Amino acid sequence: MINLKNIAVLLFSLVVPGLAIAQTEVLYNGIHLPEQWPPRYAEPQKAQDMPIPYLEQKPGVIPVNVGRQLFVDSFLIAETNLNRVIHTPRFYERNPVLGPDKEWEKTTEGGLYAAPFSDGIWYDEKDGKFKMWYLAGAGVLHKG
Repeated sequence: MINLKNIAVLLFSLVVPGLAIAQTEVLYNGIHLPEQWPPRYAEPQKAQDMPIPYLEQKPGVIPVNVGRQLFVDSFLIAETNLNRVIHTPRFYERNPVLGPDKEWEKTTEGGLYAAPFSDGIWYDEKDGKFKMWYLAGAGVLHKG
């Protein structure tokens, strides 16, 4: 399928040399990402709310029937009769579910330490499995 917007941008840039037109990515739910994504911000000097750049130009309707929705705030339900409820987590009796099974996964003092790392849990559709990056032996740097 031909993308008419891209053709129009190309033709316009040929007619007006030296003029750059910023294109932003449009997500499946109609939200336009800013040209620089993820955005870079200077560290604030005092506590303040961070800007939400992808909501500066909110679409008229955000379809919530595509994909999963994570309700971390009331944005998607603000104009409904829904209430956001935050439940208290329950202790899992079989914890820990992740632990070191190799000597190099322990701290230098032999302590047990293993934890998900770098947002490291995802579902691999190709393999049909959940996979995880994890950090082991942290807390004290290994010597030697």
